[in-house]
Amino acid sequence: MKILLTLIMCSITTGECIAPYTHDKEYPDMYECLLDGYDMAADKTLEIGRFDVNEHGIYIKFYCKKTPVA
Repeated sequence: MKILLTLIMCSITTGECIAPYTHDKEYPDMYECLLDGYDMAADKTLEIGRFDVNEHGIYIKFYCKKTPVA
């Protein structure tokens, strides 16, 4: 099994989300994936900036999913 991180950016004001982005890094366990997910969501929030986050109600959600190794 491998674990992949998928992030999704959404807007409360429009009620829409952009297409999910699955990070190409494979994680050894859920713990590492979750830590990276929180870091990436925080980094992206900082990159978007206070004004746009507040203006558009932007939020980022993520999940870590186990997938079979091909």
